[in-house]
Amino acid sequence: TLTDADLVAPPTRADAAAMRRRLLRDLPPTGPWDVKLRPGGAIEVEFIAQTLQLIHGVRPGCQATRAALRCLADDGRLPADTAAMLIRADRLWRTVQSTVRITMGRNAQALPPAAEELLRRAVGQQLGTPDLPLSQLRDALDAAARDVRAAFTTLVGVPE
Repeated sequence: TLTDADLVAPPTRADAAAMRRRLLRDLPPTGPWDVKLRPGGAIEVEFIAQTLQLIHGVRPGCQATRAALRCLADDGRLPADTAAMLIRADRLWRTVQSTVRITMGRNAQALPPAAEELLRRAVGQQLGTPDLPLSQLRDALDAAARDVRAAFTTLVGVPE
């Protein structure tokens, strides 16, 4: 028998994927450090949490992105390893976003060496590699974005 979630899931997922496509087209990232809007960025973590909440419902105390991901995993609506990866990515994106905004403002295109060093240390701490070489900073961010994009595609749909 069909449940309410079965009836809501396909159109909700399709609508969310279509909305993300429109955002990619109409509101592209402003530069290399725009981790909110980049493919696989913070907005896709939020889309995953919100789409699954629309499909499965929201429990009290589970509204914020990380709390929602934990609750969805606890309820068996999201694999625990996927939820953990998305929570790590959300922390990472927020760390990068706040560090860049504090040091350079909203539309940073290039970071001066002091800001790069601050960002390298902050990201390294988030990733558990406090001595992350600066040369590996972008690779680490790209890897996180690929993981988020793969989860988005699996859980919501193809955004491009």
